[in-house]
Amino acid sequence: MNRIVSTMSMLLPALVGVAISAQQQSGTFRTGVDVVSLNVTVTDAANHYVTDLDRPDFAVFEDGAKQELTFFNRRRQPIALSLLLDSSASMETTMPTLKIAAMNFVQRLSSDDLAQVIDFDSRVEITQAFTSSKPALVVCTQLDGTRRWTSTRGTDCSREAGERVGRERRSDGARGV
Repeated sequence: MNRIVSTMSMLLPALVGVAISAQQQSGTFRTGVDVVSLNVTVTDAANHYVTDLDRPDFAVFEDGAKQELTFFNRRRQPIALSLLLDSSASMETTMPTLKIAAMNFVQRLSSDDLAQVIDFDSRVEITQAFTSSKPALVVCTQLDGTRRWTSTRGTDCSREAGERVGRERRSDGARGV
């Protein structure tokens, strides 16, 4: 079974009445279709991605009523994310592990993914703005070291990252995480 991260997209139709009033006295015509997109990631009991599912493997229910799947597509979705790196004094002994983990994470991104790197300790610094350039991201994950006697501003960093990911809009449908 292929274990590559995959997002399965399904579109679910739901009829919704939309009133279109005729300008003439002939009455009112009502019609409409609303399509709901469901992005699904499936894992097994061992938390491994399940990537070989097809349309018959899914059933979607709304308020207990089974809904018809009108479109099914199994493809990976691009993402936009913030990589938050804690360089506070509390990380001094684990900094080598942090650098390796961050570098490995960046290497696993796809060419259509976007990422930014934010370094934080007693301050929050965006060391790399959103880019799909793995070399640029890797350089920014290799921090110079910790800053002694500094506290951590993790909450501020998380808030800044969330706001920036939320503002990052892509025409190709990338999801912010």
